[in-house]
Order: sequence, then C-alpha cells, then structure tokens
Amino acid sequence: MISSAILGEARTHYVTLFHNDTQLYKKGYENNYKLIMKILNSIISPSDSTSQTPSLPANAHVLDVGCGQGTPVGSFFVEKGLDFTGIDMMGSTIEGAKTELEKRRQNPNQKLLLIHTEMLEFEPPPGETYDLILAIHLFYHTPVAEIKAMLLRFVHWLKPGGLFFIASSLAEEFQDRKLWAEDV
Repeated sequence: MISSAILGEARTHYVTLFHNDTQLYKKGYENNYKLIMKILNSIISPSDSTSQTPSLPANAHVLDVGCGQGTPVGSFFVEKGLDFTGIDMMGSTIEGAKTELEKRRQNPNQKLLLIHTEMLEFEPPPGETYDLILAIHLFYHTPVAEIKAMLLRFVHWLKPGGLFFIASSLAEEFQDRKLWAEDV
C-alpha cells in the first residue's frame, strides 16, 4: 500500500512540473490532442448509420477526470451542447476552466459542473451517471493502485452502454522528467 504522504509528494512534484513547463507540456501533447479530438468527434458525429464506432446520445452527460483548463476537450463537449462535469486536483486550472467553459455554454439549462478535487475523493451527485467518462493524460502519473481503484469506480458511474475513453502518450519531451508514477 502506498502511503498518502508519498502520494501527496508525487502530486506536488507533478503540479510543480506542470506549472513550470506549461509550454513544454502543450508542445509535447499538441499532436496527440489532434488525434484525441478526431476520435471524440467521431463518437459525437458518426460518419454513417452503419458505422461500428460507438456514439453518444444527443443529451449525453460527460465526465472529464483531470479536465485541466477545459480546453480542448471540455470546450468541445460544451460547444456541442452536452452536459459536462470536469474534475481536477489543481484549483487554478478549475478556475480557468470555469471561466473558459461558461463562455461556451450553449444554453442556461446545460449542466456545467467543475470541481476542484482529487479523483479518489470525487463522488458524483446522488443519482448522477455518465454517458462518457474521459481520462486523458491522467494515468501516466498515477500509481497503479489508484488506477485500479478508479477503474472500478468508473464502472459504477457509467450509464448502461456508456463509454470510457482513456488516452495517454509518452512525449519525448518528458523522457528526462519524473512525471510518471514509479510503478506505472
């Protein structure tokens, strides 16, 4: 079992690196996000009715675990008019996401919830389930024990037939940095 003190130290290290290397982070994942957005677009707008690509209902509710500043992923779903919940462990990114996504909200009845919390502390509002749960660039710096715990929780939060989307990469720009959890 990994102690909470060690996990807290690892998270602090990650947050510090993220803040110090924001431009490096963006550069390292720019091409990766292009592919991610292409995939996400395909589940919103399947190319034809015979497509094997799973799709979301028109009134889908999306949960983005590790939503960051809300772009490009959160803004994509909010602009499509979908209900969106984003969580992130960094308060400053959640504040930025609130500002950014509120501007893109399509109507006042569209659910938009952004929460500053650790992923293992988050609980959806009572009775809330999701059509799509996203974990993008989240698990590479998360210890395996936490990944297993989160995957089990995600299963309970998905609506029947819901989708779970994981995306990650090993950006060359980060090869010499300690962004990955030791056991990942």
